[in-house]
Amino acid sequence: MGGDDVAVWEQFAALVASSNDPKLIAEACAATMGTARKDDFGMLMRARPEAIVRAAAEWLNEGVAERLLPAWGLSPEDPGSTG
Repeated sequence: MGGDDVAVWEQFAALVASSNDPKLIAEACAATMGTARKDDFGMLMRARPEAIVRAAAEWLNEGVAERLLPAWGLSPEDPGSTG
């Protein structure tokens, strides 16, 4: 995602906010890494249900997920996991 085009961001954010597809959300996350919109994407994730955020994190590199989950307001460990 190049530049700081507000209209493009708004469309992108609307797509992410309306999708429950974890792979699409993870790909959107990857597209914002290293951009000025990384923090904005994090705010989108904070507004999403925990189950969707965790499912999307499973599509990310483990180290990236462990770093991003706390930034998105969640613990790196799934509280429902037994392993």
